[in-house]
Amino acid sequence: TFCGEHLVAKYLYNVSSKLVVYNLLGETENEIKLPDICQVMEVNSSREEKYVYYSTVSFTSPTEIFVYDARTKCSPQKVTLSSKSFCSGTTSVHNGCVEFFKLTLANLKVGAFIFVYT
Repeated sequence: TFCGEHLVAKYLYNVSSKLVVYNLLGETENEIKLPDICQVMEVNSSREEKYVYYSTVSFTSPTEIFVYDARTKCSPQKVTLSSKSFCSGTTSVHNGCVEFFKLTLANLKVGAFIFVYT
């Protein structure tokens, strides 16, 4: 998927997922650090976004959602889900990628949630 001026590719290597960031010339820029052995389920971004959103799952942990800034190459930040519904109070949603969270939440078979950075 594109993320601004970068391309993020998902690979399966030795039964674990890898996320690699490339520039538009196809040169490797870096690899996004993932939890130990895990599978990346969803990856989403766009040419207008500077963030990559992705979810991981493993045998020892439930689905987790992360956000990664492709421009600064900072460590991924885990996104936590709050059990408050969208109708009951503040609905602070990061710009863009709302569809990714709807899809991820639909896959988890849960109701409406608000996400916050930790």
